[in-house]
Amino acid sequence: MELTGMLTSKLLMTVFLTALIACSAFGAECHAAPDGVVHLTILHTNDTHGFLTQFDTEKAYGVGGAAGRASLINEIRRSNAECGDKRYTLLLDGGDVLENNAMSNFFKGEADIEFMNLARYDAMTFGNHEFGFGMDNFMGLAKKATFPILCANVMDAKTKKHLFAPYIVKEFGGVRIAIFGLTSHTLFYNSAPADLARIEFINKDEAYAKLLPEMKEKSDYIIFLSHLGIEEDREFAKKHPEINIIIGSHSHTFLEQPEKVGDINIYQAGKYGECLGRINLTFEGKKAAAINSRLINISDRAAGELVKKYKDLLDPQINIKIGELGANLENLSKYEMKTPVFEFVLKILCEEAKTDFSMETGASITGRLEAGPIYLKNIYRLMPYNNFVITIKMSGSEIKKLIDYSISKKKTPFFVQTYGLTYEEEGGKAKNIKIKGEAVSDDKIYTVATDNYMSAGGAEDNILKNIPAERKTASEKLIRELVIEYIKKRGKF
Repeated sequence: MELTGMLTSKLLMTVFLTALIACSAFGAECHAAPDGVVHLTILHTNDTHGFLTQFDTEKAYGVGGAAGRASLINEIRRSNAECGDKRYTLLLDGGDVLENNAMSNFFKGEADIEFMNLARYDAMTFGNHEFGFGMDNFMGLAKKATFPILCANVMDAKTKKHLFAPYIVKEFGGVRIAIFGLTSHTLFYNSAPADLARIEFINKDEAYAKLLPEMKEKSDYIIFLSHLGIEEDREFAKKHPEINIIIGSHSHTFLEQPEKVGDINIYQAGKYGECLGRINLTFEGKKAAAINSRLINISDRAAGELVKKYKDLLDPQINIKIGELGANLENLSKYEMKTPVFEFVLKILCEEAKTDFSMETGASITGRLEAGPIYLKNIYRLMPYNNFVITIKMSGSEIKKLIDYSISKKKTPFFVQTYGLTYEEEGGKAKNIKIKGEAVSDDKIYTVATDNYMSAGGAEDNILKNIPAERKTASEKLIRELVIEYIKKRGKF
């Protein structure tokens, strides 16, 4: 599959006509609002992860894309404006705008924020991947954003003040809307240790409780713009029934219809900008009715030109040949056994870090490498996450616990792939564990190369997380960069 989806002119016309029909079908009827009635359309996206160009899915070709999203947003805004002065539009994003796509990775989120400025977003929540290119980088992007970034549970460790605005209040036709944000604790798995030392993560319920009196005083309606994921959204809704609606993200959940917890509706629009969520609210005093629908993407000239600008800059850089591969490196069953592509990457990591063995979770590498020329774009697609090299000193007993844990996580993304370490499995436990061919001794100290995600406990284990910091050495080198440099140096494989 190519990096961007390409449509023929015939197919493009079909998509365009279908989208017009969809916009008409899902748009609110246009008639004058009675006195005391205000109509608000909330448009929402989440977990776009740098997907500004169209892409293919298992179900459809050429979906998503910034151009299609902008067209829908502009069409809905225009329709509301034409319907009178009591119809308003609010555009929100649930976070994880950056990382996981070559364009976002190359330009470190600049294109993503520039698009959101162009689309006139009203606010976004701080997601756990936003520090993927470093805290300083994102704080720079935040200054360029023409909209506020919301987060009530991340503080500046030095000043003890909120890193971002905890909430905002917007007024529409006399109705005051409070919007607050919270982010996921998985921020600790996706950020560099040096950045984590500069922030303080506080309990989400305590953070919300401190804001609530002020928000209730200043607003008529409370929207929770969440980056917690659907499971935590459900629990949060049970604890805090005074919230009116939750617009979620993080779990990449496609909610065609809102999920109801008590009187609270929870919304989420999937991932990668495949969908634009729409909520129609009609205010009559404090009461509101809501409907959410998915719409089909169409093109937008201004957004298309913006994406083309960055794509034209990107293509010459990622289409550079860096090596040659003699045979396919497959990645099937990566959640239950060693695969050739992991063997390839982890071998490089182990050799370059000069450790006894190396390891990463099964989710860290996506796809396969095909025989033939290796282009830079192949490595960016294979390794979409900005994971840093971390070397850790581990005892043999700690290693045994970790491998037992990995076995218990077979067929999940937390299954651990290794190089330089072998073992046999019996009764759900590891036996005959060897490092470089020698049996592992409980008391002996070994060195392992891994990434910041695993080191911080991202595989949902406490074994690596609880290892003291003095036994960990963090590098500023991305594993992806290490692999690219190695391939360039060796040439043929």
